[in-house]
Amino acid sequence: MTGLLLRDFTCAVCGAPRQTTERAVVVLCRHCGAVLAFAGDGWTETALAERHAAGLRQIVKPTAAEARLTALMLEMPAATGDRERWRLACEEQILLMAIVYPEHGVPIPTDPEARARHVREAVAMSEIATFDPEVGRRLGAYSAAAVTLTQGDPVAAARAMLAAARGYYDALLAHPGAPPGALREGAAHHAREMVRAAIGGYASLLGVRAVERIRVEVLADAAVDVDVDVAACPKCGGPLDPPSEGLARCRHCGAVTSVSRDDAWTTAQLALWGIARAELVRRDDLDGPAPVLAAMGGFLWTSARTVPPASAAELLRRAIPWVTHAQLMNGFDLLSHAVNDEQRALLDALRIELADWTPDPAARPLPHVPVTDFAPPTPADEAAWIESALALYRRRGGPLLELLGQCLSAMQVAAVHETAVGLSPRAAMELFERARPGYDKAAMRAELEKLIPGYDLPRVRAFTTALADLLSRER
Repeated sequence: MTGLLLRDFTCAVCGAPRQTTERAVVVLCRHCGAVLAFAGDGWTETALAERHAAGLRQIVKPTAAEARLTALMLEMPAATGDRERWRLACEEQILLMAIVYPEHGVPIPTDPEARARHVREAVAMSEIATFDPEVGRRLGAYSAAAVTLTQGDPVAAARAMLAAARGYYDALLAHPGAPPGALREGAAHHAREMVRAAIGGYASLLGVRAVERIRVEVLADAAVDVDVDVAACPKCGGPLDPPSEGLARCRHCGAVTSVSRDDAWTTAQLALWGIARAELVRRDDLDGPAPVLAAMGGFLWTSARTVPPASAAELLRRAIPWVTHAQLMNGFDLLSHAVNDEQRALLDALRIELADWTPDPAARPLPHVPVTDFAPPTPADEAAWIESALALYRRRGGPLLELLGQCLSAMQVAAVHETAVGLSPRAAMELFERARPGYDKAAMRAELEKLIPGYDLPRVRAFTTALADLLSRER
């Protein structure tokens, strides 16, 4: 189950099918010549890490497109009583998804006629899925099947997901309102793509090779075994020289393909570890048991039962090679007091697997250099942040404290993660006025003064001081 996986792909411009490698970053349609530059039809094994980064960006500095997409997704459920308004919102959402998530969503065709047809069909199919009770029931059945993916045999759960997805697409295609030619690749194809898009996000929660088994045994992707030292081109069989991570070009036929040493579980775990590692670097907490606890936390609590000790050991060797053997064992000792028998068994096995652990001090991350100088947000940055924050507030409602919370949370996240922000004291004032016209500025300042002691980071303190001054001067 190592090496390359081939998968089905359908051109978003003309609908022609073809086969690609699982990790392809560009796909050429041999029928119409379209070049589609994105990583596939759904989330990859790095999905959770990508969502984390996107979530931070949405809090501190969304783009105008991201802010509008947030507002649309919050508004659409309330628009179901007005079909025409809902259709307009859905059309905009489809276009924005392609802009905001080009690597995950279906790309919009470049040909104007094909583009218009694509959007019309997508709106019509979304309308059916939203308003037809039977189609909605079948989509609910798929969601229920997906919940079981981490609760037992993932291959059996994926088969149930595929059957439910097939039932959903069968209902869509049979609906009298389905546009002629919509989902032209057929229910079976789209059902597979629906499941394929989902499983990448679960990779870190499933056992080693579970995603690969699903792709081969359930989705019928062809497995191509590749020895990482002698990788062969899946097109002509010639050697890929040099066999390495990423893209490699065959010197015989010129085909470009992807070579990876990692299974989906390892890829997902390393992506999540990148988040934890960055936090440890920021805190200068790279010695002692902290790195061990953080690296183990990615899988010990969620999938200890399905992770072979050898795979977990290899992950630790790659994630925290600088820690000493004593620090490693200390981390295991601390964890052993907070785990169940199944998790403790994995820890005990790891003690044996890593008995010969030899640290590499040179691999220790460089000390963190704080970033404190950020350009002020532009008017466009502020406008996007206000639209996003306003949409969230209108959805939740609540007292003045809710508005202050959104501002302070954004500044706190930006300060901790040392990133630029789309918020300024002046933008906060505009948010307050648009959310609560004629609000009591004295009352707002009083609420702010209660919160100021809890936010002592210099960037946040500068923001709260300036905001309090504005509230005092503009009464």
